[in-house]
Amino acid sequence: MEKVYRVRPGESLPGIAGKLDLPFYLLCRLNGTEEAEEGDLLLLPEECGRPLTVRPFETWAELAARARCTVEGLQEINGSFLFPFMKIYLPRGKKREKND
Repeated sequence: MEKVYRVRPGESLPGIAGKLDLPFYLLCRLNGTEEAEEGDLLLLPEECGRPLTVRPFETWAELAARARCTVEGLQEINGSFLFPFMKIYLPRGKKREKND
């Protein structure tokens, strides 16, 4: 069953992404839009769970090694920008490390 979210009065897509702790890029890509109106139903990613948090100075290659997946797989879900303390999501079927 797909996860959905109904947009409430006064909400915006960036605000919803922040509220749900999702990358804005991912929410836009899943829904084919960068805007949402009251009452819209938004698809939410199935791979949502506890994300990895980017450590200061960590690279995509280091994140991929820590997550045991490819850089391309991470970027497909999260976009190509990377910032310290940003939360990133893993490709479906991958589990995060317990010590993160």
